[in-house]
This record gives sequence, C-alpha cells and structure tokens, in this order.
Amino acid sequence: MLEAGKDYNQHAILSELNIYYGNHFFYTINYLRAQYYYELALKEAQLAKSSHLSVLARLRLTYIESETEPLEQIEKKIRLLEKEAKANNDFENQAEILNMYGVLNNDAGKSDAAARYYVEGLNLAKTKNLPYYEATFHNNLGLIKYVLDEIDNALLDFSEVIKISKKINNKRLQSHAKLNMCLILLAKENYKEAHELFAEVIEYASANHHPLELASAYSNLGAAYVQNKNPKLGLQYADSSIHVLEKYGLKNEMVEAYLGKSQIEIELNKFKDAEKTLDIAHQLIVKSKNKEQESQYYLAVYELYNRQKNYKKALENYLLYTTTAKELESKLNSKALEELQLKYSVQAKEIELEKEKTKSLMLEKSNQEERFIKWITIGASLILLILVSMLLYNRYIRSIREQQAAFSRELIKNSEAERSRLAKDLHDDIGQSLSILKSKFTNKNQFENTEIISKEIERVIDQTREISRNLYPSYLEKIGLERAIAGLTESVQTNYQIECSYDITGADRIPMATATHIYRILQECVNNTIKHSKATALKISIEHNKNEYVLNYLDNGNWKKGNIKESGIGLLSIKERAKIIGGNLSIDENDIKGFKLTLKFDLS
Repeated sequence: MLEAGKDYNQHAILSELNIYYGNHFFYTINYLRAQYYYELALKEAQLAKSSHLSVLARLRLTYIESETEPLEQIEKKIRLLEKEAKANNDFENQAEILNMYGVLNNDAGKSDAAARYYVEGLNLAKTKNLPYYEATFHNNLGLIKYVLDEIDNALLDFSEVIKISKKINNKRLQSHAKLNMCLILLAKENYKEAHELFAEVIEYASANHHPLELASAYSNLGAAYVQNKNPKLGLQYADSSIHVLEKYGLKNEMVEAYLGKSQIEIELNKFKDAEKTLDIAHQLIVKSKNKEQESQYYLAVYELYNRQKNYKKALENYLLYTTTAKELESKLNSKALEELQLKYSVQAKEIELEKEKTKSLMLEKSNQEERFIKWITIGASLILLILVSMLLYNRYIRSIREQQAAFSRELIKNSEAERSRLAKDLHDDIGQSLSILKSKFTNKNQFENTEIISKEIERVIDQTREISRNLYPSYLEKIGLERAIAGLTESVQTNYQIECSYDITGADRIPMATATHIYRILQECVNNTIKHSKATALKISIEHNKNEYVLNYLDNGNWKKGNIKESGIGLLSIKERAKIIGGNLSIDENDIKGFKLTLKFDLS
C-alpha cells in the first residue's frame, strides 16, 4: 500500500507498487518473480531519489539472496544497508533490518541471537511508534518461546499481536497470531478454545479467498496435533489441507501436503496408506519436475522402508535423496538463465500493472487534496483558539484591574471612616472626659476628693488603650495570640450577648507577623457577625499537625446569599491577609447553618 502523508512522485509510487508485487511472489515462494519486481522497484526508487524505498528494495533482494549465499556474506550486505538507514533516521527500515537479522539467525539455528535482534527491534518499534513492526517482533518472539516450550510467555506475545493488529486494523496479521495461539492452546490441552479461535482463522481465510493461508492453517494445526501425541486428529486436518489445495488446483503445494500426510501415516504405522499417499505425491512431482520436492519424496520413502525394516530399499532411496539434493544445489547456481526466461513471461502482466498505477496516481492526488483541506482546517482552528484565548485573557486582566480599583476606593473610603471614628472617639470620649476632669480640678470640693479624680483618670486611660488597641494590637506581643483571641471573644460576649467559645492549640509557635494577620482576620469576621448575621453564637478554633495549621471560624447567623460582598473591603482584606501568609482560604455561606471560614497555612 502507498504510504500516507508523504508527497511522493510518480517514480516513488511505481517503486512501492513493484515492492507490493514482489512481496506477493516472495511469500508464495516464487523467488524469481519476486526478484524481478524488486529490481524494478529499486530502479524506480533511484529515479525518485528515495533513500527509504531504495534501502527497502535492496533489503528484499538480500532476502532472496539469503536462500543461496552464506549467512556471513548476507550479514555484511545488511550492515551496509543498516548504516544508510541510521544515517537517514529511517526507523521503518531499521526495524525491517533487525527483523531480517533475527529471521536469518533463527533459520541458522541461532535462536539466542535471533531473540536478541527481535527484542532490540521491539524496543525500537515501541520507541518510534511503529505498531506493525511491534506486532511482528512480538509474533517472532512468541514462536521462539513456543519452540523452547515457554508456552505461557509465548501466549502473552501472541495476545499482544492480536491486540495491536486490531488497533491498526491489520486482519491478516491478526489471523496469523490467532493461528499461532491455536498451537499454544493445543499444547495446553485447551481444545475448546483452540477450536473456537481456529474457526475464526478459517472464516477469515475463506472469506478473503486465501486458499494458501487456509491450507497452511489446516496443515499447521495437524502438525500440532501430531506433536501433542494425537496423530489421528492431525491426519484429519492434513486431509482438510489437501482438500483445499485440490479445490483450487494448487498442485505445487499439494505435493508438500501429501508428503506431510505420509509422515503422519508412517507415525501411525499405516504403511500401505503411506505408500498410496507417496505415489500420488510422486505423480505430481513427475509432472512438475520439481527437484526439491523430488528430494523430499525420496527422503519420505526412505523413512517408510526404514520403519518397515526393509533396509535395502531404504538405502536405495536414501542414495537417491542425496544425489537429488546435490543436483538441486547445482541448479540453484544457474538461476540467471531462469531469470532471463521469466522476464519475457512477465510482459503479459504489464497492461494490468499500468491500470493499477493509474488508480494509484488518482488515489494519491485525492489524498493530497484531503491533506490540504485538513491543514487549512487545523490552521483556522488554531487562529480561532488564539483569538478566544486573547479575549479571555483581556477580560481577566480587566476584571483584575476593576477589583484593584474597587479595592483602592473602598480602602480610601474606609480610611476616611476610620479617621472620622477616631476623631469622634477622641472628641466625644477622651475630650469630654478630660473636660470633666478639668472642671473637677477647678472645683475645690471635688479636687480634694482624690478617689473620684483617680477613677476618672483610669477611665480616660482605658478609653485611650481601647482606641490604641483598635489601631494596632500591640498587646499581642505581650500576651500572645491565644489570650488576645480570648479577650476578643470575652468583649463580644459581654457587649453583644453572643455566646462565644474557642479551642486553640499551638498558637505560641506562630510568628508574630502571622499572628497579627490571623487576629485581624478574626476581628473582621467578628465585625461581620455583629453587623450582618443576627447570630447568637460563634466559635473559633486553631488546630495544627506539626507545621500545618487550620483556622476555623463559625457562627449560627441567618446569612442570606449576597450578605458577604465579594468586592467588599472586609472580604478583600481577609483575602489579602491570607495571601500574605501563604494560606489557602475557603468561605462557606449557608442559609441554614450560618457562616464558616477556613484558613489553612503552613509555618514551614
């Protein structure tokens, strides 16, 4: 399939199409045709100047060369491709290379090395968000664990493959994983679940007209039953595989199926049935002239006669097997002639390819238009989001400025009111008291009465102290926060007939600056209670856990919503003082229970 999201030119599209066709022939074991298409893909990739497609095409060609060349030579070629992929940050081809390393080592019997490559590839796929390769590496690791009899670990890998393949909607990969899970479940003797899963694999292969996958599923399941000491059931699945191949006329694959069936019959000591099966296979081999299958046929006949203890015929067929194997090796070296003949036969496919190329070009054009519309939509959305954010920010700034202006106005207003009250107190209380005291000094009879004069002086002193206390509670430094609060509640209870209680712990550890703000907050709360609530009781509490303190103020007043104005100087001053000491303030104004203020602050 074409890669989405890349602005490929026509040569790149043709390169991907040829890789697609090459993959098809590669997986159907038609290596010569696969090589032809991979070489076409490489030429188109070079014309497109696409390093990614060039590396991918050369990797596919290296896969084919690995069938005949030594592992060391193949790995040398792969290392050069790996260097190029890393230089271009081509993570997909890096994953493809790690998978190839693993496959080659696994085929060479080096399962430990293969597992290391698969694990490295899995980490790369997860890091670079390559879900297809992540599923592929899980699948390959699961197969290694299955061979090593690590059944439970293999099951976890195959489960992960199914999960990922569902997410990326790769049904073929999902079908492979389910088939592998069937083998695991059979090994665990979980026959019911295995058959349910196997039915899904069969349904997918049948619905998508994949006869080879369907036959392979039957064949693999039969082999699994043989391995799990149930050759009779394995024989039934081998017959099912042959039935599918016969239906679609896949004679080349039928030979493999008949040879596999003969092995099961030999295992069951059904020697006559095995002879008949091998005869059918031989007739097909004679027509196809496939030397590789002929070699496998002689090996199967050798095993049959060896089990029957007919050692003479067993030796004859073993010699035929070795001779054919040598001829096959020689024939593989003359691949160039076959390749030339194949190029002529491929010409008939060119018209069909041109049609597919045209469709692909139209699809790419449509994708480009969709991408353009998508980016325009995203850009417009971002601009709208920025405008809305700016509007909300301006509103927030305007609100803050309005609150600050209101606070300043209220502060000036309250300062003037406080000055007026102070002037009134000085004039009406202290001024009048001093005038009375002066007249008593001038009155000779009263001047001689020192007790009356002493009481008057004491009253003036008390009035002066009260005014001073309201201006700044300096007595906090002398008596401490707890006694100051006690004095405040006693004054309220005496003058306003409001029942007051307090419960304070740890007040002696609170610094004086913080204590002053707490006292002022409580003074403001008390004033609100007296002026607005018609409360009959209030309670003050200070609790602490190490350096964490909680101040609670409660009254039972008849508060109505809106009695406490958010913009009022009283509440604003409470909030400012809470902010200064780094406290967390919450106020609960409830019609039924009254007013509650909670201030949490930390001395650390």
